Amino acid sequence: MNIYRAFPSWRTVLSIAGLLLLLVANFYAGPLEELYLTRQDIRKSQEVWIVPKPLPDTMLVQTPGRLFSYAGFEFESPWSDVKLEKTYETAGVVQFTNGVTIMLLNATSDLPADNKMDVKTRDALKGLFGYDFKAATLNATPADLRILSNPKKIVLYSTLLQIKMALTPKSNGHMYSLQTPWMRGFQFGDPSADKLVQIEAYAPQDKKVIVTFSAASGAAKPTQEEVNRVIFSLRPAARSQ
Repeated sequence: MNIYRAFPSWRTVLSIAGLLLLLVANFYAGPLEELYLTRQDIRKSQEVWIVPKPLPDTMLVQTPGRLFSYAGFEFESPWSDVKLEKTYETAGVVQFTNGVTIMLLNATSDLPADNKMDVKTRDALKGLFGYDFKAATLNATPADLRILSNPKKIVLYSTLLQIKMALTPKSNGHMYSLQTPWMRGFQFGDPSADKLVQIEAYAPQDKKVIVTFSAASGAAKPTQEEVNRVIFSLRPAARSQ
């Protein structure tokens, strides 16, 4: 008996190895290309390394204020002297005599009625505009891109990082998570350091609202305590609940 015939020849081994490498290459080619391109895009972006931290200051000013209601949401302002106010179907803008301006935008993504769309598809599309997807995007960092990861994870985190880099408001390293009895969301920017502070908050059923704070040239910037007065009173208007 020829014992060598009991083992595959080196040519057979090389052929099998080559076939396996080809299969692996085809399986990983797309994800690895996505990983490489994403790393090239984010190489110079420090913003993608920033993840939300809990809001460090949750104190609220207790000055006499005023209640405002725009586009299905309402909030309390720490200021009451209004210089200019405009309302629109999905937004509202109020400028105070101290130079601070608050703008509210109802950014809820209501999908049009479509009898041909099944429930799972509608829920999946709604999820793309909801809090959970936003949180996953903001918490993704380049550290999640690993060559040896599952190809699906490579594609997932590459996509999240691309979205984070393109759509996350500039915050100069100031990005915070927040939660109130009515809303949960994020704050981009620090009122003591940035010209613009943006709040992106989600109510139940992923109703989304964006509130921005800005100050006119020469005017005092709002404090975090004043911003908190708006954040912790922001909620769907009583008539829309």
